[in-house]
Amino acid sequence: MQVWFGAETRGEGVEGTDLEIETALQQIAKAEPHAASILRRTIAPDPAKRPSARKLLHQLRTLRARPMRGEVKPRPAGFHSLSAI
Repeated sequence: MQVWFGAETRGEGVEGTDLEIETALQQIAKAEPHAASILRRTIAPDPAKRPSARKLLHQLRTLRARPMRGEVKPRPAGFHSLSAI
């Protein structure tokens, strides 16, 4: 997310930056709530609540393995649905 630069260059300071980040996260959450949740944790005000680099990498890999909202995950070979029988 390249949201920090806009508010800072317009002189809106921390409040403007926070608003831009929140707006961007809301848009992401509409399309991919799990991704937005991961991103929200990375900017937690309390550093102890932010994921480590290793944990963030694991979360992003897990996210990549999940189907996107509305996307149908391919079925494994040999899978037969009961509705097809």
